[in-house]
Amino acid sequence: MALSSIVKELFDRIYSEDFEAQKNFIDYICQGVRNMDSEILYKAKAIFIPNNEYLIEMGGSHVLDESNGLYEHGECIWISNIVANIQRCYFWLI
Repeated sequence: MALSSIVKELFDRIYSEDFEAQKNFIDYICQGVRNMDSEILYKAKAIFIPNNEYLIEMGGSHVLDESNGLYEHGECIWISNIVANIQRCYFWLI
């Protein structure tokens, strides 16, 4: 499965099935840590990936395939980061 398809499905599923948890994560990070308005990230449809289990639960086991770019050397590059999908350009905030 292509990375673009995986990411689209992941973002869609998280926003449709787990928005309240995402809201809590993003609000805490934005307001409690970064001192910024979380609405900016909601408009960008950003998500927070807390751990591998969450990513696998929301994205399916195919996210583990290193050939699609989410994992390098067995580690997901998005874990513990806020990720935003901006017109097929992906970035993460540390």
